[in-house]
Amino acid sequence: MKLSNLPKIKGNTKRKIRRGRGAASHGRYCGFGMNGQQSRSGRTKSRHFEGGNLPTFRKIPMLKGFRSLNPKEYATVNLRDLERRFPQDTEITIGLLIEEGLVRNDKLPVKLLGEGELTRSMTIKVHAASKSAREKIEAADAKLEIIGESE
Repeated sequence: MKLSNLPKIKGNTKRKIRRGRGAASHGRYCGFGMNGQQSRSGRTKSRHFEGGNLPTFRKIPMLKGFRSLNPKEYATVNLRDLERRFPQDTEITIGLLIEEGLVRNDKLPVKLLGEGELTRSMTIKVHAASKSAREKIEAADAKLEIIGESE
């Protein structure tokens, strides 16, 4: 069953009143009142109009600070996850991370974050790495290769 297939219930909808269109148009002012903005032709007000009061959106202070219009998004992986999942001397690529389920969205670049410790030596190939992750990788005698970095 779809909404378009439902039968119309008699008396459920009313006909729109045509105002100001000739002799039978609901009295002298057609339901618009005597004077004022609402009685004129083309009578529309903006959604933010509050009867001449200062609109709410102008009362609220503007957001402070900087927000990038196109922020760079990454799929993130932590060092603790690499420590748990991979043995010594493994070459970790993005394909391997996707296979293991550490990266769900394969369309985003992968960034390595420094949460946890790394005790094994391994080669890690990712698009970006945080400063703390780089320091911990160097301390563990592991190798980090940044993919797509211009040399």
